[in-house]
Amino acid sequence: MSQPSLTHQLLLDNAYFLSKDQQASPSHYLYLSFQAATAPQNKDRLPLNLSLVLDRSGSMSSEDKLGFVKQAASFVARNLLPTDHLSVVQYDSEVQTLFPQTALQSSQNLLKRIQSIQPGGMTNLSGGMLEGYRQVSQTETRQNMVNRVLLLSDGLANQGITDPAKLKEIARRRAAEERVSLSTFGVGSHFSEELMMQLAEYGNGTYYFIGSPDDIPTIFAAELKDLLAVVAQNLTVELHYPATQVAFVQAEGLPHQHQPGQLTFSLGDIFSAEEKASLMQFRRLAEAPVGPVSFRLVYRFQDVLDLPVSRESESSILLQPTEDATLYARSQQPRVLEQVAVFEANRRYARGVKLAQRRRFAEARELVTDLLSYLDHQRKVFPESAELEALYPQVKQLMEELKTMESWDAEAMEMSHKHHSASAYYARSKKAESKSGMRRMQYMKEMERGSRNKEE
Repeated sequence: MSQPSLTHQLLLDNAYFLSKDQQASPSHYLYLSFQAATAPQNKDRLPLNLSLVLDRSGSMSSEDKLGFVKQAASFVARNLLPTDHLSVVQYDSEVQTLFPQTALQSSQNLLKRIQSIQPGGMTNLSGGMLEGYRQVSQTETRQNMVNRVLLLSDGLANQGITDPAKLKEIARRRAAEERVSLSTFGVGSHFSEELMMQLAEYGNGTYYFIGSPDDIPTIFAAELKDLLAVVAQNLTVELHYPATQVAFVQAEGLPHQHQPGQLTFSLGDIFSAEEKASLMQFRRLAEAPVGPVSFRLVYRFQDVLDLPVSRESESSILLQPTEDATLYARSQQPRVLEQVAVFEANRRYARGVKLAQRRRFAEARELVTDLLSYLDHQRKVFPESAELEALYPQVKQLMEELKTMESWDAEAMEMSHKHHSASAYYARSKKAESKSGMRRMQYMKEMERGSRNKEE
């Protein structure tokens, strides 16, 4: 059998804890990562089964947002093969299937229909999203395809299901139970990026921000590049732990479900060279007897790098008590400690962005100043950390903006918030290397354009 398309690491911050030291921290970090193999360029790809769900509500008429959406939809249609399936759904107060799910033999008729879309009324985002899921599910051969809904909107859901928690649950269940993922594309500068990010995160897709028509080819090329290079599908992960010995505190990086003794991750499709990772925190129970703590990992996926084959893998890692302080000190795992620093820095960065959005500028400046000091220290501790290095200029940029942000107009404030929120999202989801640099260049271009417009 060929080598699997997916490998994993399961690491503790330290394989030991000091059993006799009452001052020792009861907290432990467990880092789980999956690394996908790189797909050969000449490899036959899986056909795509996509639904474009386009917002044509009244709010899309401002800032030429509907024009942005038409360009994006046309870009997708022009870059698919006859073996791919596609549908187009438009929605405002009503939901209408503009082009039903079918093999895309010719894009000319579809392109004309896309250009005919006109703005309408309210925003029934849930109705459009559900119809997109229905269209994808109609393809009989979808078990052997990459199934995804591409939702383009300004994110202002005001009809149908508008509760973000309910919308997020729809995305999670469709991804976990029907294997249909969801990517979201926020259009313009006034959409709810929190909603769009959560839908993509729990829908096993990716969130993108479209601020200008110039962004569209680059952004959609990035999404299609991923979709055209799937190496594994239907990745499901179980992390078992002894609930009588340790308590689960939190998990960052990947959406999950928790019940006592088990964490479950439904991660869907994995792309060429992609990394997915989660940092989990546990706390030893004071009332539990001192003894070894075992964590067990089980994951399953469909390997499609060569011939499709189902794979299952299992591994475990042991946290053991010791009275040897020297053994404890030399058993620290730098990779996990680095990730603790990365997730902590990104958490603070996201907090600073929210403070700025709420116009609590003094608090934001204080937090970001402390964060820069924290990053300076951690970059010395972990000089090889590409993630800390990538985050540092984003935080410095936010600090520079905070010096004058109180005098900015609403449009500039929204642009800053959208950019930094996206950067924090990409860092948290391990997409920073491939997407954050692209987003930063687009953002700086937008800021320069805004400055020129003000001068004129």
